[in-house]
Amino acid sequence: MGKRPLMRVLVASSALVATAIGYSIGAAATPGPGFSPAEPGEPTYEVSDVQVEYPYEPRAGEEESTQAVAGVSFALAWSDGYPGPAVCRFELLNGSGEEVGYRDVEIDSLTPSLNAPAPIAVPVSSSPVTGRAECSAGTPGVGVYTLSLEGDPTEAGPSIATAIVRATWGDEGDPGTNSCVGTADTTLGEISTDPFTVDVGDGDVFPVEIPTPVDTILAVDFKCVPFAQSTQATEGVDGR
Repeated sequence: MGKRPLMRVLVASSALVATAIGYSIGAAATPGPGFSPAEPGEPTYEVSDVQVEYPYEPRAGEEESTQAVAGVSFALAWSDGYPGPAVCRFELLNGSGEEVGYRDVEIDSLTPSLNAPAPIAVPVSSSPVTGRAECSAGTPGVGVYTLSLEGDPTEAGPSIATAIVRATWGDEGDPGTNSCVGTADTTLGEISTDPFTVDVGDGDVFPVEIPTPVDTILAVDFKCVPFAQSTQATEGVDGR
């Protein structure tokens, strides 16, 4: 079973494993009149400060469009705790308030609030003046990943080892985003990795750094929890 395809824009180190804050935009969600915004009280994203750039000049690395497009920048915030991926509809309006274009995208942000790091390109039929957006209820995923070592850790530096880790899903299906920590049993005692987030396909492999010399490692164990639970625990500790 494969992971849903996402074009990722991460404020972190990797498209598969983010060591800090992650943010991603799906290439496109399924458009159409069936879009349903979140009901009051459902976890979702709140979109604000929608700015429209028209005509839009594609940024470096973006494909040139054969259609007229506008660029939409915006701010994003969790409504109440991490909502998981959600579909957000961006609508652009002309000076008379008529819709001249829209785009549905899947958004997944691991930080409570941010300004989108890059505009979204929205096809339009004529010049837009303003924009608005709303999002569906989030889908944070189910269950947790099981992480296991692929072979022995290798040396990455004088006091750093690298472990190649395989992630597998449980019977429930796609776990979504998890927060994970590795604990190494070493000749120096127990040593833990920094917490890292995982959002990968069933059976995917990736590297994890362990802050200890490789020749001290006796065994390594990994534990994961749903990302929403990890943020709730953090909020309970520091009182936010």
